[in-house]
Amino acid sequence: MIERQLYKPTLLSELHIVVKMTTGFSLNFSQKEMNQDYLSILDKSLCFDLYHPIYSTGMIADYFRIMYSNKFLNVNGEVYIYTGTYWRKEIDKKHSTLHNFVDTTFYKHLVDYISKLISEKNVEIGKLDDGDENKAKLESLSNELEIMTDFLKNINIQIRGVKQRRLLVDDIINKICCHHVKFDNNPYLFAITNKVFDLQQDSFIPAKYNQYITMTTDWDCI
Repeated sequence: MIERQLYKPTLLSELHIVVKMTTGFSLNFSQKEMNQDYLSILDKSLCFDLYHPIYSTGMIADYFRIMYSNKFLNVNGEVYIYTGTYWRKEIDKKHSTLHNFVDTTFYKHLVDYISKLISEKNVEIGKLDDGDENKAKLESLSNELEIMTDFLKNINIQIRGVKQRRLLVDDIINKICCHHVKFDNNPYLFAITNKVFDLQQDSFIPAKYNQYITMTTDWDCI
């Protein structure tokens, strides 16, 4: 997935060459409009290993950027939040909206992620008897389970505690810096609080985060 501003016509052919030289596979790449949110696709299709690396707020902040850069951005030192229609600049310098999101939505996401893995690992352990032939396998699975449990403990300490969460939020703000974003680059688009209007089409159009609209009337439309 590449932002339109970063795309160039030769990119796909260059990628084809790099992949072939690196892996030996001759793969063809094509341009496709990303009309749908990709968070659910990432959730279902990619497997992130967050528990093996040494826990750090920087690592978790990197993961946050991957998953939620369609909801939070840092542009020119200002944090912006996508409302579902337009990007609202965070006026509160304590970044309470981001703090609340991390403390609730992101926390639940991480707990669900590691809880699912812990459950799967317990099922694997339960399928093995304690005979000598399974001793090494059981020990390996138990070690993995311990690492996962430690990750869950770190999440509870680092996110649910206000002081510790502040360090994570500071790292997130640094990670979500996006210098290439130009807000309100399309002069024909403007938002009311729940819809986007296109002056060229003279009609409402579906709202997308990558329209990068900040201009709004602050009115609701029925």
